[in-house]
Amino acid sequence: MKKNTFKILSDYRSFLMGIAIISIIIFHVTEDCHNYHYMFNGVIKLYYNYISAVGVDIFLLLSGLGLFYSMKKNDNIKEFYKKRYLKILIPYLVVAIPALIQFCIAYNQDISYFFKELSFINVFLIGTRKYWYVVFICICYFIFPILFKYINKSKDTDEVVTKVLLLTTIITLFTFIFQSSNPVLFKRINLMLVRFFPFFLGMLFGYLSYNKKKIETTDYMMMVMGIPFILLVRTSSVILKTYGRFLSITACCFLLVLLLNKIDKYKVIAFLKRIVEWFGKYSFEIYLIHVSIRRVFASYKWYTCEPKYFVPYIVISILLVPIVNRISKLIEKLITRIFSHKKMAN
Repeated sequence: MKKNTFKILSDYRSFLMGIAIISIIIFHVTEDCHNYHYMFNGVIKLYYNYISAVGVDIFLLLSGLGLFYSMKKNDNIKEFYKKRYLKILIPYLVVAIPALIQFCIAYNQDISYFFKELSFINVFLIGTRKYWYVVFICICYFIFPILFKYINKSKDTDEVVTKVLLLTTIITLFTFIFQSSNPVLFKRINLMLVRFFPFFLGMLFGYLSYNKKKIETTDYMMMVMGIPFILLVRTSSVILKTYGRFLSITACCFLLVLLLNKIDKYKVIAFLKRIVEWFGKYSFEIYLIHVSIRRVFASYKWYTCEPKYFVPYIVISILLVPIVNRISKLIEKLITRIFSHKKMAN
């Protein structure tokens, strides 16, 4: 019997991205249920407490995996930065500028607040969480070439695993120390500090996937053993909660992909898979748009947890996706063309 390889993660990357963004949308709805005391019980409460925003961690894991492939194909760091930052910052600006203008008007904020939000300064000054993921993924992009060079020169899989464990240990210890030494700043940026681990693990999976390493029996055992880590959400530590949730849901996603690989030949399964992959293809645009629409709705006290607002919230978000994607691509082409002409002129 032919063994599965870790390349299955690359093959199903769009599907997993789709699962991640859908789970984030659901979490934000449950968060509104919690914040506005609307039907916060039963399944909604369980989802809020146990699944939470783990979709972000899955995003970061898949980003680490995807970046590993990208750097293996082209290790030109200048091209890497240009391509990645254009793809992140252009759609961010397309969505964030009008959304922040509306926010400032609705809440009587001045121009300085607008620029502090747009430039992510408020993430560190006051702990604003509107677009924290954008600044964090930019940080991850910045450090990735260094980490890739460190990982890529490894002799074998064991050395890669050791290096990723070392990186994880260092950032985890730093996070615990930072939490105790500067709890105020930690509260503002803890969403970022606790999520280097998924990104590092994504690089490990990138290595395993790119090199088509076989999934051994011990790997399956580790997946199953990872599921009970969900119980760490019962602890009081935000670090342990995030790590436990991530390890458990990642194990479940891995097992889901292995199952899907066996049954996606059926038409119904294949159809559902294509729908989820569409969400995965435009996951970043969907993230930006739905977060922004949610804030706009909240300014009018239209809370997404209420069915009468949830439907237009989802419909508007989906309808805006191709528009934002198209505008972003046109701007990216224009910028690329301008730089190409300047390069030729020199």
